[in-house]
Amino acid sequence: MLKIGNTISMVFKDREYDTQGWLEYFTVSFSGPNLSCQRRISSPSMGTQPSQLIKDLAKNWRGWKGKKGWSALDGELELEALSDSLGHVYLSCSLPNMGADEFWETRIQIIVEAGALEELANASVNFFETRKLSG
Repeated sequence: MLKIGNTISMVFKDREYDTQGWLEYFTVSFSGPNLSCQRRISSPSMGTQPSQLIKDLAKNWRGWKGKKGWSALDGELELEALSDSLGHVYLSCSLPNMGADEFWETRIQIIVEAGALEELANASVNFFETRKLSG
């Protein structure tokens, strides 16, 4: 499990692996006062993982201009980060409307201190980039 945020948070959990041991699906949940939702996210091998964005944020912890972002290959989860001159990262997290059976969408914003980014990057690598080896 990987948790980002406190009062309002995003949690990555329930990893599912393919027969080769690579991450195939995971669940993301958003929670906060009067809010609870989750979605199963596809993680195909030809896509990138959220850890790529989080590692980039940690590498650029002093800040950057503009937005940095990541989106699941099928668009079911979107992350966007902005920084300010005070060492804060504003992480906007979206579960967009996917149509069909899900006519809802949710967006939260989490403030992450720049000093927490390195630990968060290491935890994200452990969650997203660790291959499950059998035996």
